[in-house]
Amino acid sequence: MIIGKIVEIIDNRTAAINVGSKDGVRVGMVFQIFAKDGREVIDPDTGEKLGSLKFPKMKIKVTYVASDKLSLAETFEYEKVNIGGINTLQGFSNIFAPPNYVKKYKTFEVAQEQKKKIEEEKSSVKVGDIVELIDDEQA
Repeated sequence: MIIGKIVEIIDNRTAAINVGSKDGVRVGMVFQIFAKDGREVIDPDTGEKLGSLKFPKMKIKVTYVASDKLSLAETFEYEKVNIGGINTLQGFSNIFAPPNYVKKYKTFEVAQEQKKKIEEEKSSVKVGDIVELIDDEQA
């Protein structure tokens, strides 16, 4: 298993992670981002520590292995959104236009837009968040 951390947020869809070729990272690998602060769970009856919960944020796919300790990865999940006519909820102005479906990619931002630079405090993904390999299939 390959586990690393987010070390820099490049833009609203791209992050640098601190794992690279020496760890076996290849382009196309998919990592799950988890919040850096998990929660310890304790059995209320016995007081026994049961383990920690990790809170998943989103998935990223490696697009570039920069060095033995550094890679770039970006969001890749998307939904198709109609910005054309007929099926649109934008009112009646486009009712006669044909449907026009575009890919809307998940971003690190709460309000999703096109790929752009963002400041960490406006990002749901933070420096220090943990990344964990979940799929090593080549893209």
